[in-house]
Amino acid sequence: MILRKENVVLKETDNGKIKELKAMGYQEADEKGKVIEDNKGKTVAESTHKKVLKENKELKEEVKALNEDNAALKKELEEAQKASSDK
Repeated sequence: MILRKENVVLKETDNGKIKELKAMGYQEADEKGKVIEDNKGKTVAESTHKKVLKENKELKEEVKALNEDNAALKKELEEAQKASSDK
């Protein structure tokens, strides 16, 4: 794996060393040195991560329910408009 920090580019194969270098601020890069994965400032407590995942799941369920309600209301509106135009 290629790791980059500022103007330093390293090739490393040892996973333990890779984790250590990433913790020191090195970023994963491609063969040309372009950063693939930016690690800077991306450490999050596990409790926060779990809380966000739970909230994300709840919001997705709420969006699904709202989309279903919206579809039902649109259908009801179409039926009402059709009924009023038939008169």
